[in-house]
Amino acid sequence: AIARAAVSKCLDFPSQELTNTSWAFAKLQFEDPHLMEALSAAAVRRIEVVDAQALANLAWSCATMQYQNGPLMSSISAAALKKMSVFGTQNIANMAWAIEKCNVHDFPLLEALAAPSLRNIWQATPQDLCNTLWALTRSSACTDRVASATSTTTTDRMSEMGSRGLTNIGRPLAIVQNKHCPLFD
Repeated sequence: AIARAAVSKCLDFPSQELTNTSWAFAKLQFEDPHLMEALSAAAVRRIEVVDAQALANLAWSCATMQYQNGPLMSSISAAALKKMSVFGTQNIANMAWAIEKCNVHDFPLLEALAAPSLRNIWQATPQDLCNTLWALTRSSACTDRVASATSTTTTDRMSEMGSRGLTNIGRPLAIVQNKHCPLFD
């Protein structure tokens, strides 16, 4: 009932309500192709007024539901590039993860995500570190500098990580073959 009602009204939703609706359905893993098409069309129309958090949430929703929509992902990428300076560590991690999970080969965006991830790396949660590094290594946007900074941060914050976190961070570092980082000592 909610999905049907939202389809007919989403063109009138403010941008925050669009992204919140998309996030909620993804969180519930409730897939409704008609709703996603309607939300996507509405989001593309007003993508310029969507803030960094909402952009990351919208991308995350698409990735979580394995929803492929080229125009929407292109719009999200273009808007994210313009707003990169206000992305927090969770926004960076979610956007990087979503772009890779959706198989959107947007190397400029992933490169742009790498720069603020380095600036704010000490603020990142262990999960954000893992998600960002995973996405960057899959896209080849992970430089030695990013891998070294991540491994140093991980080493300093090892007590915060459980076994899954350590495995999740070690795997991407192994992919880029950064064997000289302090994490593997």
